[in-house]
Amino acid sequence: MHRYATAPRSTFEELFERARSGTFKLDAATYPPVCGGRSGQVSLALGRTGAMIVHVDPGECRADEFRLKLLFETGTCVFSTPHELWSFWTGPVAEAFGIEPTVGAIVAPEPDPADDDDATWADTDAPDTVASLAVQPPLPSARKPEPTLTAASLAAELARVIHGQDAALERVASATVAQLRKRHPARPGSVMLLGPTGAGKTATVDALPAALKALGYGNARVFRLDCGQLTDSIQLARLLGSPPGYSGHAASTPLLTALERPGCILLVDEVEKAHPDVLDLLLGLLDAGRVRSPAGQDVDARHIVVAMTTSVESEELMLELGSTPLADRWAVQRTCADHLRRAGLPSDLVGRIGAFAAYGDLDSEGVRHGIAEAAIAALAAEYGLVVATVDPVVIEVVEDIAEDSGDGAGARALQHAARELLAECFAALATDGPAMHVTIDAGPPLAVRVTEAARRPG
Repeated sequence: MHRYATAPRSTFEELFERARSGTFKLDAATYPPVCGGRSGQVSLALGRTGAMIVHVDPGECRADEFRLKLLFETGTCVFSTPHELWSFWTGPVAEAFGIEPTVGAIVAPEPDPADDDDATWADTDAPDTVASLAVQPPLPSARKPEPTLTAASLAAELARVIHGQDAALERVASATVAQLRKRHPARPGSVMLLGPTGAGKTATVDALPAALKALGYGNARVFRLDCGQLTDSIQLARLLGSPPGYSGHAASTPLLTALERPGCILLVDEVEKAHPDVLDLLLGLLDAGRVRSPAGQDVDARHIVVAMTTSVESEELMLELGSTPLADRWAVQRTCADHLRRAGLPSDLVGRIGAFAAYGDLDSEGVRHGIAEAAIAALAAEYGLVVATVDPVVIEVVEDIAEDSGDGAGARALQHAARELLAECFAALATDGPAMHVTIDAGPPLAVRVTEAARRPG
């Protein structure tokens, strides 16, 4: 149902037309979370008066919105016009899925009083005759124009967090937006992030929900599968659950619950370490967009984005790419696909990956500076502090610590170095009060102090 929660009004006009030739059904539809994670059939049929009757499988519904509660607890609700159905689906139903309601659905025009009599009761070919609920529009409210979700705008938001990987961010953003924009996806969107450890692959996926929220798409969530912990076939029971009658059997698992939710981004980290049975599960997911639990339940996951990461033979990959610009999409895709096959990833799995994002070494001094500065700011935020200024010498010291650690100058090494250098100073200033702005001086001695502006009341 959530796929229609952002659909334009023309979609619901088409539904009315399709229902003229018979009942239109959505099989195995996922109901809103307020229905307790249930799924079932949704059928739409026109009554004799031309009103649309929506039927669902009745059950418990914890919604406060009256029409939503009526539909999912009684199983039936009637809408006299396409606009009423659109306003309901992109308003209360969208909110129930955690999707911001469509502007036009919030500020709906007054229904025509001439239609009130027809909208009160409607007969259908089915034995039920039910009351219809006219959509009562709330008072118009001033709304600021929201940012537009495009591949370019998402890549720009990601670049605020991930430095020096512009070409890779463009590919990740493009694959993500292409999937989220689909009205009726046939299968999940997918992207493989390749490159050396510490280049920002996992951090990119972790940054997606916040970047999407900044662009008006607030219901994205990352569910992470760490394949380093999925090296045994028995781990499939952890993911999908045990069959009925076996110890540990449950109606669902965290993975299955996450896949059903709109905006799910499935992060498959270090995919090369996964057991072949886990790879088979991933293959079926990418191919059909469905996962079957041991209890026989089919989970529809065609709407999700699957982001896989790998560092397998990354040095060889960098040599294979050679002088190929990472912005050359097709050349990078061919090289990455061939590389993964040679590295032992199943060919049929590689063939189902929609996009490849190659991350390069962080060998530019400017890039390392940016990552080190971001690592310092992120560490300060953990202690409720905001870095106003930081001495450039402090950034260089963080880079030197990362180099001396033997882990190189990747993002992860720089984060560890920032923690080693500054965690004690930040901890000494941390309070339960509002965030404080701080200045970091190289000294000697190294000092973190609250800025004068932050000391002033108010």
